[in-house]
Amino acid sequence: MKKLLLAISVCTAVTCGCESTPKPSSVASNVENIKTYNLTDCKVYNERGQYNEAIKACENTLSQGISESAIYLGDIYLFGRGDQQIDVNKALSYYEMEGGVKGLYKAARVYEKGINTDINLSKALSYYEKAANQGDILSANYVANSYLKGRAVGKDPQKAIHYLTIAADAGDAKSQYQLAKFYEEGKIVPEDDELAYIYFSKAAAQKNIDALYEKAVMEENGIGTEKNISKAIETYRELVMRSNYTQALFSLGKLLITTSSNHDDHTDGIGYLEQASKKQFLPAKLYLAIQYYKGEVVDQNTSKGLDLLKECISRGYPPAMYELAQVYENGTGVVKNDASAYAWYRLAFDCGIHKAENMYKTAYSNATLRGIVKLADNKYVEYSQLYKCVKNYDPRILQDLL
Repeated sequence: MKKLLLAISVCTAVTCGCESTPKPSSVASNVENIKTYNLTDCKVYNERGQYNEAIKACENTLSQGISESAIYLGDIYLFGRGDQQIDVNKALSYYEMEGGVKGLYKAARVYEKGINTDINLSKALSYYEKAANQGDILSANYVANSYLKGRAVGKDPQKAIHYLTIAADAGDAKSQYQLAKFYEEGKIVPEDDELAYIYFSKAAAQKNIDALYEKAVMEENGIGTEKNISKAIETYRELVMRSNYTQALFSLGKLLITTSSNHDDHTDGIGYLEQASKKQFLPAKLYLAIQYYKGEVVDQNTSKGLDLLKECISRGYPPAMYELAQVYENGTGVVKNDASAYAWYRLAFDCGIHKAENMYKTAYSNATLRGIVKLADNKYVEYSQLYKCVKNYDPRILQDLL
């Protein structure tokens, strides 16, 4: 009987064991113990300098399709953080794996700056161009300037404008201003004042100071948009209040004098011109000189006016040469002198004031009639030796005079 009971017992516990629960397999146990990470883990481990843990977390999140993790992994291998050796190729493969502008930009920087590898501007440009084509502003700027300057690629103004337009249309104020200047100047693209005004306006809306000034100049002169003096004055005032912008001080002063009949406006205008003159802005000195020797909106002071004119001339300012020629031609505050008028008109013409051509010829004829042509020639030679001209001035500023 004992043997029978033992057999039944063995059958129940071992052979038949239908009601017993088996232990989990080792494979099942491993699956349950795998930790799932998120992007925050990847980021935090990196910030704490726990790079071995960061690799685990970032690789795990990358396997989940979170591509941003690739940037952190790329940085780890690029700089050899934690227990990892520097591996630029591996870093680049992770940056490319990210698949967006951030990874492409990072890869471009590696070759541009030569980070743990040789500088290779051609490879850098290739990555920047890919990022630019995805709308990245910094990359588009880099590519545009590369094609403008011929940096690691042949000069190609059309491609430069293409990428500059990408950055400008993406909202980059610097690119908007640069593009507007190109359209305004018409050197590498056909001149287009309307497009220039549009892009200056876009940059100005983002408080780009230089663009704000250019926009006001175009509104003042009706270039690329309808002429609107009151709007220009308003913009110049804004520039003066915001940054005491030198050119705006001059433009505001000039407009208050020339477009208003109000005495207070004239007084304010002279004040703005004085401020710009103290900043050594030559157009302001010239315009002040005119006001002082004419005495129309300020007490006449011929001596001060002539001193300002001569100060401008000593610094090679051609418009002041032309104005001094008129002073001698008309005898405004000085003795009328055809020889001096000829010499200054001729020098102004030599320095780029084209309208002075007919003036110096007329003055020379007058000097010939008066028998002082030799004196006129001598003065011209003397002035030519004493005064050199600068041509880097904006003719729009004084177009009402010149």
